[in-house]
Amino acid sequence: MIRFIHTSDLHLKLSEKDYCLSVLREVAEKGNQKNCHFMLICGDIFDRFTDIDPLKREAIEILDSFHGEIFAIQGNHEELSCPPSTDPYSANIGKMKIASNQQKKVFPYINKESGLSVEIEAIPFHKQFPYEQIQKTKPDSAKLRIAMAHGSEPSLVEYLGPSKEETNSILEFHPFKEAGFHYLALGHIHSSSEKRNGDFLYSYSGSPRIVRSGEFGAKTINYLEWSPTTGLQLEKLEIEAAGQYREIPVSLSLTGEASLSQTERAKIGRKDSVRLVLKGVCENENSVLESFEALKSTIQCREIEIERGKVTIIAQLVSNPMARLFLEKVEAKRIALPNEEIDWNEVIQVGLSALGGKK
Repeated sequence: MIRFIHTSDLHLKLSEKDYCLSVLREVAEKGNQKNCHFMLICGDIFDRFTDIDPLKREAIEILDSFHGEIFAIQGNHEELSCPPSTDPYSANIGKMKIASNQQKKVFPYINKESGLSVEIEAIPFHKQFPYEQIQKTKPDSAKLRIAMAHGSEPSLVEYLGPSKEETNSILEFHPFKEAGFHYLALGHIHSSSEKRNGDFLYSYSGSPRIVRSGEFGAKTINYLEWSPTTGLQLEKLEIEAAGQYREIPVSLSLTGEASLSQTERAKIGRKDSVRLVLKGVCENENSVLESFEALKSTIQCREIEIERGKVTIIAQLVSNPMARLFLEKVEAKRIALPNEEIDWNEVIQVGLSALGGKK
């Protein structure tokens, strides 16, 4: 049996050094725990060219702790800030074997214990995918053929745009299936997904870390087992060091006091990336900011940010006695009915809209 890990889009970044390296370390550890023979890294190992040199030594140290072999391809991010005609991976990169600078490589692997053979065709990032580089062979059930690519496969990606990055290097699985591959290991899209087409499996492992806001859900890597008799079996392994991205609504009182329910607070982990979405109608913007800072100091997570787009600041409330009375009564009701599932912000907004400019 052949066992291997498939991951991608590590986006090692100097400004998030400790976080990125902790995720990479767990990826290597997970591979060792599963006694994997090799690891595939399908592009965007570093966030940009300028991150490679300051992080290379520690990244190599972690990757070299993986017991098996490592095969990788260059993604589109290593090209960012890279001087023209420069190979981002021309210098020593430890035990990692990589296809970079748009040059395809074929990596053979033979398992000494079982004698099973694997052929890994590694095609680095191209803006226009080079289908002519795909090597076609007759199907061979005794040898595992894997293709590595970095781009957007439409049947696995729900929406291609308006992000230019997502629409870079659109590629389709059909040529790989027709060329006799068993597995297409993909990188570029940060969420995980996979599909089978007959005996052919193609998959995004997803990024094992949170790269951008909005990347919800557990972060995972692919663990695969293959034998000529059972074919390919895929399992998702969660990377706990990554934490999760969470958006949590926070209700504000008329005076700007922020409250977070115990249910929502219990969801937040120390490794999570959290965006607090403030909602409410308030008298004073300064009180909103003060309340947020006070709430922020009570939350333990990796990083926290604020979204104030749903906060309405009402100026000169004292000049409108009807509006003032309405707001006071709503606030009294909100305090009296703490367990009712009522959207008080909507009540306030509808009420103020109905009052209009009446005095």
